[in-house]
Amino acid sequence: MNITQMHTAIDVGVNYLNSQHYRKLTPTIKDIVLNNSISEFALRVANDIGSTLLTYNTRDELKAIINNLRPLYTSIELAKLPDIDYTDINYSTFDIPVYNIGDVTSGVIYHNAKYYVVEVGTTNFTGIFSGILSIGETIVANINTINSELVDIDVDSGIHYKVLNRGTYDWGEVGYNVTDIRNGIVIKPSEAVTIPSGTNVILQPLQANPPDGWSGDTMLHIIDNYNILAHQTLTASVSTRHIAKGNISAGTYIITKYVEGDDLVSIGSSESPTVGEVFTCVKDTFVDFTNGSTIARLRYVQCMVVSNDVLDSLSIGGTFSSSTTPYATINNNVVKVYHNNAFTVHTLTLTYLRIPREVNVNYNISCDLAYTCHYSIVESAISKILLSVKSETYEAAKKEQSIDLKTHRI
Repeated sequence: MNITQMHTAIDVGVNYLNSQHYRKLTPTIKDIVLNNSISEFALRVANDIGSTLLTYNTRDELKAIINNLRPLYTSIELAKLPDIDYTDINYSTFDIPVYNIGDVTSGVIYHNAKYYVVEVGTTNFTGIFSGILSIGETIVANINTINSELVDIDVDSGIHYKVLNRGTYDWGEVGYNVTDIRNGIVIKPSEAVTIPSGTNVILQPLQANPPDGWSGDTMLHIIDNYNILAHQTLTASVSTRHIAKGNISAGTYIITKYVEGDDLVSIGSSESPTVGEVFTCVKDTFVDFTNGSTIARLRYVQCMVVSNDVLDSLSIGGTFSSSTTPYATINNNVVKVYHNNAFTVHTLTLTYLRIPREVNVNYNISCDLAYTCHYSIVESAISKILLSVKSETYEAAKKEQSIDLKTHRI
C-alpha cells in the first residue's frame, strides 16, 4: 500500500468500529500513528531476528521475518578517527554518522540522500543539487568531488570524506598515520586543514554545508533515514593468516615477526623491515623465511562486539593479547576496535538495520517496509487510534466479528 491507501484503510477500519471518531481524524494524526506503528513493528521484528534459533522448523519462518525488513538492511564504511595508543592495547576508533530526520532548515546535506523540497529560499546549493529547486519535487544530493591536482582544497573538521586518491599529502597534519590513509576508506578529520595543490588528493565529501550557508526560508524534508535501529555485524580489515613458507598471492601484508637474514625486500617490504610494517606484494610469489620471520595477509574478518568489562578480563587474562580476532565496543556513535600488535585495523564496515523512513501523506512518502507487513501496520494503527479514546465498542465489535482489512483493498 502507498501512503494514501494506508490512510484510506485506516478510515475504513475506524469508521467500521467507531463512526463518530472517524470524522475527527486528520492526515497529520494518521501519519503520526502510522509512524509509531511502523517503528514498533520494525523493532519487534528486529528483535525476533536476533533471538530466533535457526532450526529446520524455523528456517522458513525466519526467512519471512527477514524479508519484511529487507529494505532496511544497510552497509556502510565507518569514518576512521586518528588512532590512540591505550597502554599495551591498540585500538582504532570509528565514527558512525548520525542523520537528522524530518523537515530541516539548516545543517549538513548528505551525499546520495533523497530530499523533498518543502519551501524554496535563497540558499545556493551549487555543487550539491543539480538545477533549480522546485517545491514538491524529490531531489538527490550529488556532492562534487574535490581535487588538489591543480588547486588547494579545504577539508573541514567533523565532515565525513571518502578517499578516492590518497595522493602525496602528509596526512599526519590531520592526525592520521601514513598507513591509515588508503584509497576507498572513509575518514573524519579532527581539524580543518588546507591540502596544497599538486598533491593529487581526491576526496568525495559524504556531507556538505551549502556554500552560502543555509537560509531559514529553504526547507527540505529528509526522505532517507540512515540512523541505526539494530546492529548486525562489524567487519574489519585486519591481518589474519600468518605465513612463514608457501605461496602468497599479490596483495597487502603486514610483518608480524622479523628475524634478520630473511629476505622480505624481494616481496615488497622496505630495506630495513620492522614488525608492524605494511607493504604490497605486486605478484604471486613463493616465500620461505628459514630464520623464522612471518607475514600476515590483510583481509576482512568479523569483529566480536563485547562490553568493556569483557574486554578488561580478556586483556588481563592474556587471551586478548594472543588473539587475532578484533574486539569492538560501541558507545553512542563511536566504535572502538581493539587489536594486538600483530595487525592494524584499516577499515571497518557496519551492517545494520536502519530506522524506517517516516511516512508523510502531504509529501507522498510511503512506508519502505515490505508490502506483506502493511496490513499488520494498519491494523496496529487502527487499534492505537481507537484505544486512545477508550472506545467501549471496539473490544465488543472485535469479539463479535473478526475484521479482515484485506477485504477492503483499494
